[in-house]
Amino acid sequence: MPIPARLFDPAATTRSLEPDEELGPILREILVNGRRRFHDHLSEKIRAIEEACRVVASDGAGPEAVAILRCHVHRLAGSGAMFGFAGLSEASIDFEDFLARLRVPVTPQMAERLAEHMRGLRRALAESGARESGEIVAMTAGEPVGDLQVPARSRGA
Repeated sequence: MPIPARLFDPAATTRSLEPDEELGPILREILVNGRRRFHDHLSEKIRAIEEACRVVASDGAGPEAVAILRCHVHRLAGSGAMFGFAGLSEASIDFEDFLARLRVPVTPQMAERLAEHMRGLRRALAESGARESGEIVAMTAGEPVGDLQVPARSRGA
């Protein structure tokens, strides 16, 4: 189904689009496809956050490493909310708030807090109905991720 040219009209940003029979199904299709793509790429997003956590927790990490991690988490919060993963978005917002106060070098206590937030993201992911993807479910099954490990108590067991 082609997207109507009026959706690309620069003036459309200054006026609201009135719902109509033609636009409703198109917007629905865009949102469904966007949600599917978001879901399909969640494992990559989580891996990027895990890797950024490892970098932040490592010796010699600078403030730019925290900024990169915070950017990944911020994007997950926004896109999760936009595509209906409210729990994942809320967990990401909590993580981002923590990162706003994090300073390097990271102490062992702060490294544990990083791991706690990572576990929170995984729990929210599982609770958000993302279990449909076998790869994402495997990510919540307590597999080691560097120094980050999801303990059995957070697997819903």
